[in-house]
Amino acid sequence: MKLGYGKTRRFFRLGVTVAALLFGQQAMAIGTAAGTVIDNTVTVDYEVNNVNQNDLNASVSFWVDRRVDFELTLLGGALVPVAPGETNAFFDILLTNDSNSALDFNLALTQLDGDPVRASTDDANMQTVDYAVSAFSVNDPGLTPDPDPVRNGPQFIDELAADDSIRIRVFGDAALAMLNDQVAGVQLEATAAEPNTVGEGGALVDTTDGDLQIDNVFAEDGTGGDGVQEAVDGWIVASADLTVTKAYSVIAGDLGTGQPIPGATVQYVITVVNGSSTPADAV
Repeated sequence: MKLGYGKTRRFFRLGVTVAALLFGQQAMAIGTAAGTVIDNTVTVDYEVNNVNQNDLNASVSFWVDRRVDFELTLLGGALVPVAPGETNAFFDILLTNDSNSALDFNLALTQLDGDPVRASTDDANMQTVDYAVSAFSVNDPGLTPDPDPVRNGPQFIDELAADDSIRIRVFGDAALAMLNDQVAGVQLEATAAEPNTVGEGGALVDTTDGDLQIDNVFAEDGTGGDGVQEAVDGWIVASADLTVTKAYSVIAGDLGTGQPIPGATVQYVITVVNGSSTPADAV
């Protein structure tokens, strides 16, 4: 291209090298770790009246920012069956850090109130609910309900590396008064937090204005977000489902009539049926 300047309309020509440098040195930062320093330089070689001039150089530097991106995945295929009075009934939720940086995650668990849970609707509350962050790998069953100290384990996720996953186990104790087929749901909320801190991470600030600092860009919803994700799961009561019927028949002293007349002997038959897979004890 030609650039003109001054009253004499003198021109100088930029060599094709400029275009090659401009297009060939584009830095692709996708997948690059947050905080990586990117240095980029351009050199302009030109002539004036066929006389080579001193090259012009310019450079720019910036730090790769943090893409805050993660997801929660339910690991069970259905609501967890629980019997009235049962303790330590649990399910697992997987948290995957899709960011380009390690992150802390602060967690909170709440019981639902009439909200959808899988293909059902919440209509009961567990007597108690809590959770613990797994110290085991994704494929290791680990974190059995007993002993209790495991249930009362870590309450936040500390320094989860980029592209890594960890399980969160949610525990529940069913009340004795819960009825068959009642559904108790909970919501687990995970909030991305600042890594490299002692204890629970501090809040991430949505910043996009510094070249030489790590800014946070929330992307967990594909087009943006707030650094918060929720997952909903729960339990369904599988109690003994008993029905009882009572019938009578005249077996003697009815004068051949089959009628319950005075002097006749009547036999009663009581039938108790359990329509569930949960045994009923002490019937």
